[in-house]
Amino acid sequence: MNDYGVNAQGFQGAMGLPREIFVHQTYNVVADRKTATTPTNAKYSEPGPNGTYTVTSLGVKPLPDVVKGLRRRAQKHQIGDKKYASSQKLDGISSDNFELSATIHEPDGPVGFTIRASPGGEEVTTITFDPATSLIAVDRSKSSLIKQFSNGTVSGDYKPYTISCRNSGCGGGEDGEGGTEVEDIEMNIFVDGSLVEVFVGGRFALTTRVYPTRDDALGVGVYVSEGVEAEIMDLKVWSGIGSVWPERPVDTSNTTSADWAAVDGCDLRCIAVCSAV
Repeated sequence: MNDYGVNAQGFQGAMGLPREIFVHQTYNVVADRKTATTPTNAKYSEPGPNGTYTVTSLGVKPLPDVVKGLRRRAQKHQIGDKKYASSQKLDGISSDNFELSATIHEPDGPVGFTIRASPGGEEVTTITFDPATSLIAVDRSKSSLIKQFSNGTVSGDYKPYTISCRNSGCGGGEDGEGGTEVEDIEMNIFVDGSLVEVFVGGRFALTTRVYPTRDDALGVGVYVSEGVEAEIMDLKVWSGIGSVWPERPVDTSNTTSADWAAVDGCDLRCIAVCSAV
């Protein structure tokens, strides 16, 4: 983030969701010995009797009680499970403060969601997972028509584990014997005006800012890169999520130091006095 917001408004900051930090464990992970012994942020156990590993890492997710409170006053939209081969707008959903929750199954290329999208695509932010690069990315190149804002893509590493079906029951066969399955991408996205937070799989979190200028930049959709297919399951959107301060006025703007400085004869001492009133 650059200094444009500070210079334009006199301040810049954000308050994200409270997070729960915990020990995250993934069982029956299939990996070669080199992967299991290479130092990373995750710790692999010694291989079990079936040759699989338990992987321990730092877990992170939004505090469940806070999420429950936000959803309480929101409108819930449930979208049916579907295989997507192209991007698609989610009809009937238009909001600049919402939560989106979904599971992406077996993507073969960049797949994710579009948020804060204007009808003509003049402004849009795209959030994707790319299995080829193992990256969760927030593409802000078209997030705002104000080009002075930082509009670079922000991203973080996220590599789904390959799970043995022998003991985990995946794969669909009897006892899941003999097969493996790559973890699904379980994604939660929270949008509150300019604030965007992305949580994935209980072990990934990313927070960034976007600054749409258009009043109609409220669209939400599924994003699928050209030539890619993916099944998206359990897609839910809670639009108009409740305020954590329901009694607080909608507009709590105060005159900034930049405004006071524009008053004739108002120097720094005047600003300090006026701000204290």
